[in-house]
Amino acid sequence: MKTGDKVKMITYQGTLKKVYDIEPGEDYWQLIGSKGRIIDDSDLENEGTVFVRFNHALHDYKFNAHNEERGMMFRNSLSILESDLELDTSH
Repeated sequence: MKTGDKVKMITYQGTLKKVYDIEPGEDYWQLIGSKGRIIDDSDLENEGTVFVRFNHALHDYKFNAHNEERGMMFRNSLSILESDLELDTSH
């Protein structure tokens, strides 16, 4: 995967549902099925993650901020493991 690719989130941390109790602000499994576009793949080689801008407002989920610096620059975006994504081939 590379910058510019359209993607769909298929898992979070390799699973389809939460495997332990977590706070609502950490429930990123809610994003499974969401689509977006890779806007930065510079962490792929070292961390296995890409920065995805999702097609909908993430602030509605009230997630805890983990990518504050980058998130301020790229609204509706999160760092996601590449293995949690598939290429979106829908039109």
